[in-house]
Amino acid sequence: MNWGRGLLRLWMMATVLWLLVIGAFAVEPAQTFWTFWSVERPHLLGPEEIGIKPQGPKPLVTFDDLSPPFDPDAYLAAAPKASVPAFDPDAYLVAEAWRRRESAKNSLLQMSGIAIGLPFAAFIFGATMLWVIRGFRPSQSTRT
Repeated sequence: MNWGRGLLRLWMMATVLWLLVIGAFAVEPAQTFWTFWSVERPHLLGPEEIGIKPQGPKPLVTFDDLSPPFDPDAYLAAAPKASVPAFDPDAYLVAEAWRRRESAKNSLLQMSGIAIGLPFAAFIFGATMLWVIRGFRPSQSTRT
């Protein structure tokens, strides 16, 4: 038996599987991290970065520094008079039909990807295991 070649192939396969699993788990936290930092958050910025002049030894920005005092009378006077549009059942039904169509299309694409991807992954895994097992066989020159 050729233990060195077989163990090397087994180690290579385990490394590739490890990288695939770690990559699958690392994608979502990375997306969440970059989505979090791409949105402006004034409470995470310093006073100079959001346009407030520091007033003495206050090291942190408080909520009062970011917004003017609330005046209920000014708020009600400035509020626009909103009119509620009439409910249009035909427009609602058309929008709902399109939403359901898109949902069904996405589900179909996801299920077809699973139906094709899993057998393909099983085939690749089987072929790789066969390659690893053949690595443990003695080479042709040492059989005679």
